[in-house]
Amino acid sequence: MNHTITHVQLFFMTANFTIGSSLLLAPLITGAVAYEDAWISMILAIIVGVVLQLFLLLLLKKIDYISIFEVTDLAFGKWIGTIVNLIVILYAFHLCALVVGNTDDFMIVIKPDTAPYFYQILMIALAMYTAFSGLQTFGKANETMSVLFYFVFVLSFLLLVPNVEFQNYKPTLYRGWMPVLQGGYNSLGVPFLELTLLTAVLTFVVDKQKVKAFFLNGLLFGGAILFIFVAAAIGVEGAFMVQRETYPTYALMRDIHATVVFQRVEIIIGIVWIFVLFAKMTTLFIIILLGIQHIGRSHSYNAYILPISIGVWTLTNQTHENVIENADFTAKNWTLYSFSIYVIVLVSIVIGIFRDKRNNSS
Repeated sequence: MNHTITHVQLFFMTANFTIGSSLLLAPLITGAVAYEDAWISMILAIIVGVVLQLFLLLLLKKIDYISIFEVTDLAFGKWIGTIVNLIVILYAFHLCALVVGNTDDFMIVIKPDTAPYFYQILMIALAMYTAFSGLQTFGKANETMSVLFYFVFVLSFLLLVPNVEFQNYKPTLYRGWMPVLQGGYNSLGVPFLELTLLTAVLTFVVDKQKVKAFFLNGLLFGGAILFIFVAAAIGVEGAFMVQRETYPTYALMRDIHATVVFQRVEIIIGIVWIFVLFAKMTTLFIIILLGIQHIGRSHSYNAYILPISIGVWTLTNQTHENVIENADFTAKNWTLYSFSIYVIVLVSIVIGIFRDKRNNSS
C-alpha cells in the first residue's frame, strides 16, 4: 500500500476538502446572519483561515512536516500522546459522519424516493475500497476527476453571471459589522479550521519544499469557489431567498437556461458536489485509519477499515435528523469545536518542536 502523493495531488485534496460539504452549507449558515453582506463574511473567513493554517505550516516545516500523530507523541509521550491523538481522531470521526449525513440529506432532495441508508452505505463502501487502495490511488483519482469537475464549476458560474442583480448586494453593511463578523465566524469553522486535520497527510508529500505553497494555494482556490457561489447566490436569488432555501447553491443552478436544450443543469452540478463530498469524506476516513494505525503501532490499517466503517455509519444516523438541525448545530457550535482541535494541534507542534531541538542538542 503506497501513501505517497505529489504536491499537485495535495493541491486538489486541499481544494476539495475546502469545498466539500461547505458548498452546500456556506450560503445558508453565512447568509442567515450576514444577509446581503455574506460575501464579505466569506472574505474575512478565508483571510483568517489562511493566516491560521499558514502559522501551522511554518511550525510543521521546522520538523519536516511529520504527521501530527507523531508530533503529539513527541510532545507528550506515549500515554498522554495517545489520549490527545484519540481526541483528534474522534473529531475527524465526527466530521466524517457529518459529511456522510450531508450526502444523504442532499441526495434526498434530488431523489426523495430512495432510502437514505442506500446513499450512506454506498458512500462508505466507496471510501472503504479507496482506503484499501491507499492514499496514492486516491490522490491520482481525485486529481483526474477534479480537472473535469472544476471546468463544470467555472462554466456554471459564467452562465450565472447574466442573472446577477447588483441591487441584491445593497445596502452594504446596513446592519453593521457584527452580523458580518458572525457570518465570518460561522464560515471559519466550516471548512477552514477543519483543514487542520490535513496535517496528518502532509508527511506523505514527495516534495516537502512545495508543501506550504500548494497547500495554501489549494485552500485559496477552494475558498475562492465558496466565495463565488455565496456571492452568486446573493446576487441571483437575493438574501431573503438564500435564507429560505435548504441548499441555496443547488437552487441557484435552476436559474441557468443557456439555450432551449441546455437546461436543468443542476443535476450535473449535483453530481459534481457528490464527488467533492466523497473526496472530503474519503480524506477524513483515511486520516482516521492512519491515526488508529499509529496508536496501534500497526504496519497496515486494513484490519481497521471494516470496524471504522461500521462506526461511521452508526454515528451518521445518531447525529442530526435533518439538514436544518445540522445547519443550526454547525452555526452555533462547530467553529468553537474546530478551534479547540486547532489549539490542541498547535500546542502539540510547539511542544514537539521544543523537545525535538532539546533531543538533538543533547
